[in-house]
Amino acid sequence: MLKTLLNTILEHGTIPRNMNTATICLIPKDKTKLAEPSTNRPISLTNVALKIVDWHLKNQIAEHIREHKLLSEE
Repeated sequence: MLKTLLNTILEHGTIPRNMNTATICLIPKDKTKLAEPSTNRPISLTNVALKIVDWHLKNQIAEHIREHKLLSEE
């Protein structure tokens, strides 16, 4: 499944719309003051398959940059 997803993204150059979204959830810092916005911490829940594909692409790009010495050592 991940290989197919990666190949589709590389072939078309786009991420499927339903995978490129996040759900924002509020986690209370202080359970006694739930109604106050400042006592909640927002977190985003993103698609795990997309995180794996992103990690793989990042590693491929980094390897390409190292192999072809596209960045200076400084």
